[in-house]
Amino acid sequence: MLTDPAPVVVRAVTAALRSQPDPVPTSRLWELLDGDQPRHVRISAFNQLLARDTWTRIQADLQLIHSTDTELRKRAHVDLTGWLERGAATTYTTPTSATHEVLGPLVDAAEAALGTDRTRRLRWCLGIDR
Repeated sequence: MLTDPAPVVVRAVTAALRSQPDPVPTSRLWELLDGDQPRHVRISAFNQLLARDTWTRIQADLQLIHSTDTELRKRAHVDLTGWLERGAATTYTTPTSATHEVLGPLVDAAEAALGTDRTRRLRWCLGIDR
């Protein structure tokens, strides 16, 4: 039902899933971010990815910061800068080496959108050396 053509159905299903611990596999949510999916499906997948762990959230933001979908690009940018300003200070873990391998190139690609200072701070928070 996460791919229903009616946005109201997808929103209702997403709301119902909020109380469940990881009801949809993360791999499926990444698939739903595909540009071929309707916007409401991509927004739902994005919101569910943000609700996962910190590093999945950062990866989703970084992947969508260059999206052709203006709304998703804006949401990703706002969420990532908000995390850098507020959430990063209370993140007491670092990504695994496998996660570093995924996030490193995404951070590099996002530098133009984020700016040098935010990118440097993001690398520091993620423990990524340049």
